[in-house]
Amino acid sequence: MTDFEQNPGFEGEENTEKEEITEEPKTEEPKTYGVSYSPAEHGTYNNTFYGGTYQSPYREEPRREKKGNGGKVAAIAIIAVACILFSFLAGALGTYVTRNFNTPTETNLPKDAPKTNDEFRPDGKVIVDYVEVDGKSYETDFTEVVAKAEKSVVEIEGRGSGVIYSQDDSHYYIVTNNHVVDGATKFNIVLSDGTQYEGSLYATDALADLAIVVIDVPEGTVLTKANIAEIDGEILDGQEVFIIGNPLGLLGGSVAKGIIGKSERVIVLDGVSMSLIQLGLTVNFGNSGGGLFDMAGNLIGIVNAKSTGYSVEGLGYAIPISTVKSVCADLLSQKYVSGRVSIGMELNDVTVSDFMLTYSFPAISEDTTVTGIENNSTFAFEKNDLIASVNDEKVSSTLELQNLLNSKYKIGDKVKLVVYRAQKQGYSTKYVPHTVNVTLVEYTK
Repeated sequence: MTDFEQNPGFEGEENTEKEEITEEPKTEEPKTYGVSYSPAEHGTYNNTFYGGTYQSPYREEPRREKKGNGGKVAAIAIIAVACILFSFLAGALGTYVTRNFNTPTETNLPKDAPKTNDEFRPDGKVIVDYVEVDGKSYETDFTEVVAKAEKSVVEIEGRGSGVIYSQDDSHYYIVTNNHVVDGATKFNIVLSDGTQYEGSLYATDALADLAIVVIDVPEGTVLTKANIAEIDGEILDGQEVFIIGNPLGLLGGSVAKGIIGKSERVIVLDGVSMSLIQLGLTVNFGNSGGGLFDMAGNLIGIVNAKSTGYSVEGLGYAIPISTVKSVCADLLSQKYVSGRVSIGMELNDVTVSDFMLTYSFPAISEDTTVTGIENNSTFAFEKNDLIASVNDEKVSSTLELQNLLNSKYKIGDKVKLVVYRAQKQGYSTKYVPHTVNVTLVEYTK
């Protein structure tokens, strides 16, 4: 706050001229002029005031003050106060007229709009202090569809998502991705209402990146299964869809809405060529295994991948429901997919080093009795043998090998494998190549 100095006003000029004083005749009783009088010292007065108006016998005429601006200041103040009162009264009158005679601006609210305790401003706009509504008024066709679909989606805790696909007796079968369950056989399954069950790996197919987890529920317990789309392949570019999943492995039941970016897109994931649905919506880690639904709530795919990299965002993929139904039918009935081509042995991925270089190979992971032909002689495969190529096409992982076999060959075909076998030579290991011919068989594990 700014301090202001007060105006001291105007002081009058001092009258330096004194009037001539005529002494009054002395009497026996001295006169009192409102001050203490001492007869002992005639003519001497002290300045002790005891009441009345003091005037010295040796008095001067009072000093005359010059006429100042006091009258003008008072007039200005009166005018200012009058203006303020006039403004106040005019404003009050305007508010009264506006509220009682003006028609408020039309708000175009629907007839069934919720009632409010509206107040109107002078400009006619509505001030809404609060709105009383029924919570159900926020429901839409879409929210109702989501409410039904989300009950079929589960969290595979710490890994990703899954969809309740089918049941028999007291077992419910959950479809998810192979890469979600890879490396484990037991899982903690969390339903949309928070109920938890222990799940076990039932069957898996690496080529389709699909797997099935089974949970046992108490007798009489009913879980919500996904409504599987009946029409295969009827997915259109630009079609509106939504996904439900567990992004980041922490946010179960999350919904993301978008469109089909491309109904069929062939991409290579981990060395495997797959025909997938390209999604134009946000997909994060943890969404894998979740459901892709059309706007009617039908399951039309299983989310399985997100493209990552510099400037890549909002691009994901899903396995079409046609593939899901075909693969799951075989996995549920026989725990493997019919028609898959194999060299007849269980494999896993390994890396080996040679002169500071690292190489990856599919390797035989268990003892086997499978044999092949090398230079017209029988070659017995052994655990830890490395598969380097098929008909001179190099492979560096199990998925690459399986994809190559199933994309170019059929059961009963003969192929040439280059196999490396480790041999100890002193303190070092040498990998010796072998060229072996084998007959492809159906994969049944």
